[in-house]
Amino acid sequence: MKYINAGEILPESLLAELQKYAPGMLLYVPTPEKPKAWGENSGFRQKLLRRNRIIRSLYQAGKTISELAEDFFLSVDSIKKIVYGKQESLPVFSPDTASAASYSEAGMAEEWVRLLLKTCYASDLPFDNLIVTGLVKIPLRLIRQGFVTAVGLPVNPGEPVVVTYRQNAFRADFQPALLAALLQERRNSCDAIILVDKEEFPAFWSAFGKHFPESFH
Repeated sequence: MKYINAGEILPESLLAELQKYAPGMLLYVPTPEKPKAWGENSGFRQKLLRRNRIIRSLYQAGKTISELAEDFFLSVDSIKKIVYGKQESLPVFSPDTASAASYSEAGMAEEWVRLLLKTCYASDLPFDNLIVTGLVKIPLRLIRQGFVTAVGLPVNPGEPVVVTYRQNAFRADFQPALLAALLQERRNSCDAIILVDKEEFPAFWSAFGKHFPESFH
């Protein structure tokens, strides 16, 4: 970095003021921070990015433009702009551990969960303010049955369990039949992605953070 004499570039009044606080010192003057892009402060920009990734993944998986427009309450033209516009490389979605691992490694575990719930369970995330782990191993003994029954729900043994952490308990809210099948096989642990309510995250981290130290986005 080139050294410049402040007397050569600053007006006399500013130089005199500076000399009151740092006479004879070498100072580093940082560049001003760049203004944040639209939607960054509110998080809305990130939500749109995640939604568009999900739309593109569903399109790659075979959903039509019309179906996507209906599912996401967008116009056909809006969907076309999303799926045909500027692209980023996305993992291939499927309801299995390999796909979940690929999304997790790309920092897109939440997108994988949304895709799984939407395509296999006609559902969505249970709450907005959440923290999502990557793919982790969790002891089955920690997971309780969820708040829905297992009647008629599909069972895919190779599918990670989407676990919610609320009220100081881990629950399989979306895949009770899968949890029952894993327990019947007497497994000790399973692959999972954990959804933690932000308000309960301090309690979760205090009790279990040491088991998942590098798994959060």
